[in-house]
Amino acid sequence: MGSLREAFTWELNEHMRLFVLAISIPTLVLIFASKLFEARSSLGASGFGSGTMQIVTGTAIISTLGFSGIWMILVSIIPVLSILVFRQERDVGYALSLYTLPLSKREFFFVKTATVYLLSLLVTYIPIFFVILITQADNWGALTKVMSSGNFVSAMILVLYFVLYSVAVSIVVSLTFRNAFLDFLVSFFILAVPNFIGLSVPPFRFINRIVMLVLTTPDTSKIAKTEFFAGVVVPAILLLVGIVMIERRDVL
Repeated sequence: MGSLREAFTWELNEHMRLFVLAISIPTLVLIFASKLFEARSSLGASGFGSGTMQIVTGTAIISTLGFSGIWMILVSIIPVLSILVFRQERDVGYALSLYTLPLSKREFFFVKTATVYLLSLLVTYIPIFFVILITQADNWGALTKVMSSGNFVSAMILVLYFVLYSVAVSIVVSLTFRNAFLDFLVSFFILAVPNFIGLSVPPFRFINRIVMLVLTTPDTSKIAKTEFFAGVVVPAILLLVGIVMIERRDVL
């Protein structure tokens, strides 16, 4: 257990990953804040402001979460994090030192996967909640109701599915090729290109469902069940494939 904790701590404290996090979070905060202000102003100007503040706030937040540009940036960041975690020690040349810890390859895979997921969840959720709390602080009463509503909970579940799927794909790709640049290109192609050509497939299918939340009052459990296979089962299968791949590969 101590070795697992030591490896996990080392993975989290690696400078390049923290640098990517430090650059990505402020960038996403600025973009998300800009789109949220734009959505809120648009709703007020178009007459929706005559309704309750809760409706305006909720619609603005959900509309902003459905903006594909934010998620396009994330499907660029997540593969980079996966590459840094799964390939950096091989490319830089200190894999032997890292693998001298008394851990199996499967345990290393667990540590690295947990690291990528933690970093990806942080870079995704911190900008969302930071911007919402800061920009909507003057509507605190309405905001608390919005964040406990079915629409917002459903959106957060879909965001989680987006991260789970994107990370799993990026990890498998990172284990498949021996070139970091090729890893990035293939990961980005799989995750983003279907959205460009209009295919309704994960991970952007989850974002399309967020857009639909603006027009509906969903049953949260129904939303979760509908996309559970693509958002949880498929990533789990991909991670099992990753375990098999890392067990069969050499250390270097």
